[in-house]
Amino acid sequence: GFNALISKIVYDEESIRNHVEGNIVVRIKIDEKGEIASCRIVKSLNPKLDKSVLDAVRSTIFLPGVKDGVKTAMQIDLPL
Repeated sequence: GFNALISKIVYDEESIRNHVEGNIVVRIKIDEKGEIASCRIVKSLNPKLDKSVLDAVRSTIFLPGVKDGVKTAMQIDLPL
């Protein structure tokens, strides 16, 4: 779930030292199998933290979208 994704994000020393706070928004395209087709940062806080978020997202298993009972690809913007 969401908490599992959050727990995978590693804060780098610079972000901790500078008290970097706020949301990073990542755009995720998920195919009909629940696999990530692509992901990219659409709102950044810090390049090192952005990389950690992308790594966390890429290592997470998602459920595909469902429309009329059929699994389908989807896109979400996820604030973290």
